[in-house]
Amino acid sequence: MAQEFKVDAQLRPRFESRNGFGKLRPANDNADEAANLISQRARLGLGYKNDEGNIRFKFTLQDVRTWGDLPQTNTTNKGSFTLHEAWGELMLSRDMGLKLGRQEINLDNARIMGNLDWAQQGRAHDAAMLNYEGDFNLKLAAALNTNGETLVKSVYDVANYKSMQLLWLNKKFDHVNASLLFLNNGMEYNKDTALVNKGFAKGRAVAYSQTMGGRVEFRQNMLGFNLEAYYQTGKDNLNTSLSAYDAIAELVLKPRNFTVTLGTEFLSGTDQDETDGKNHSFNPFYGTNHKFNGYMDYFYVGGRYLNSRGLNDIYGSVVYNEKKLSLELAMHGFNAMGNVLDAEKNSMKKYLGFETDFVASYQLHEMAALQAGFSFLKGTSTLETLTGGDKSKLSTWGWISVNIKPTLFLSSM
Repeated sequence: MAQEFKVDAQLRPRFESRNGFGKLRPANDNADEAANLISQRARLGLGYKNDEGNIRFKFTLQDVRTWGDLPQTNTTNKGSFTLHEAWGELMLSRDMGLKLGRQEINLDNARIMGNLDWAQQGRAHDAAMLNYEGDFNLKLAAALNTNGETLVKSVYDVANYKSMQLLWLNKKFDHVNASLLFLNNGMEYNKDTALVNKGFAKGRAVAYSQTMGGRVEFRQNMLGFNLEAYYQTGKDNLNTSLSAYDAIAELVLKPRNFTVTLGTEFLSGTDQDETDGKNHSFNPFYGTNHKFNGYMDYFYVGGRYLNSRGLNDIYGSVVYNEKKLSLELAMHGFNAMGNVLDAEKNSMKKYLGFETDFVASYQLHEMAALQAGFSFLKGTSTLETLTGGDKSKLSTWGWISVNIKPTLFLSSM
């Protein structure tokens, strides 16, 4: 073992032209004009490991901004500078460690828990995490959130869970990688609105939902299968009874430099004329939702389409890798799972639209990469009814990004 100290950095500016990104283009032609912008992430990471390897630290400073959102002679701070990571890990044994502090939680394919790396700000949790890596892998995490240090209970009004506990188990075999996940998610809500309006936090309570399920991956030679299923029960953030599910099935083929994926995902939804009083809309919570259901982020990203009619995504993709070059073409056909009604209360077709995504990546050298993409989506009357906008207009989105990630300093002695 040797003491190690590392300093790394990242600079990732990204230009985007949004003309129907995240939502159908406006019906009003005067409001229908593309948004062109450049966002940027800048990170500085500090990592440390002691001689015995039983203590580790990681700090990641982060600045996220949109070019031009501050004047050149700036004297204000819009809150763009944050501490993305700040954790320490104490090894309790050779195979087990306790990680405390602000940290990323990235599990399996990041459907339920991911670091949201596509978004410039990313995602991190203030949590305690017990990690075990041996014959099997285990993660046991817990978190408790408050607005700040107070003398009496205060209302927690941050867009976050109030309390969270998770258990993740993983086992790898010769050709199979299998995982199980249990997430207990507590959201604070108004139990007594009159008390809350008077400023008393006693009018608040925590509603807990439980998400349980797992993922199985099979790989042998050029053939692979992915199966994934989760069920949600308990109460949602409004204390409504919850009964929802998510299921994914994928076929993966890898001939030579290609990866071909054919799959479908079913995220349950609530019928518009639902009568049982339950919320049947699945919530992927803290996953990296940009990876799923099309890169144009119409569904579940940033809270879009939550507690709606659900989604059946039938998709296929082809990825080509050759040395420094990667090309991806993906297509998605979207359908609602629940019943959708028009203004006259007549049932509408469940077909929502079709999206095509193209992404090209080129590794300039080991510390820098260039990436670009173009996507378009054609929506339907049903999607227009659910989300607004104009279905007759083709939605497009183009972007280009440079990702520079150097290691500034590395000492091992």
